[in-house]
Amino acid sequence: MKHLPSILVALGMITWTPCVLADEEPSSSKAEHRLREATPPTTSAAPIEATRASSGGPDPDADPSRPRREGFTLELGLGGAVTSVSGVPGLSGAVRPGIGGLSLGLGGFVTRDLALSLRITGSQSWATNAGGDTSMISFGSVGLGAQYYLTDRVFAGASAGLGHLTAVPFDGGSFYVEAGIAGSGRVGWAFFATKEHQLAVTAEVMHARLLAYGGHGTTGMLGIGYQFY
Repeated sequence: MKHLPSILVALGMITWTPCVLADEEPSSSKAEHRLREATPPTTSAAPIEATRASSGGPDPDADPSRPRREGFTLELGLGGAVTSVSGVPGLSGAVRPGIGGLSLGLGGFVTRDLALSLRITGSQSWATNAGGDTSMISFGSVGLGAQYYLTDRVFAGASAGLGHLTAVPFDGGSFYVEAGIAGSGRVGWAFFATKEHQLAVTAEVMHARLLAYGGHGTTGMLGIGYQFY
């Protein structure tokens, strides 16, 4: 019985220690929970970059200087030209200088780099026949065209459709019209471009096979083109 108080004290300490530990554990868990709530979640930039890459590069809307090129487009062009016609009575001869245009294109962009349009292009020059009569020669085409941008500044295009050759005498005599099939190819460099407008130097070559006499003609044009997109 002499050791009974010591035994009771030891049993009391053993019983009291787990209770203290049990009371302290919820406080530690609450502190960790508060720390997790205070830490802001982190978001990886990888999904954003992957989405941007899958869409074909930087978003044009993010850069105000980058051309938008979407929806409706309008083209206008004017410049100089040289024209050669062969196999047409009274009009065949040497290369003649003239005016290139006014060319016109109406269409729309199906992607950011590809546009489809209806194009009217051609040249006007002058010719004098053996009798000394001078006529204004209009040589051009109307057809469907495609325009593709190799870069934001450089583009290429092609078109095919109906060609025509018209001669109108300055002295008021009867005019001459001949139709055929025509095709053209062009390249351009935009020296000024905004989100919706551009000015470009363009070079175009058009060839037409005329049906009535089996003649043909070729014209080359160098000019300035305006485009809205």
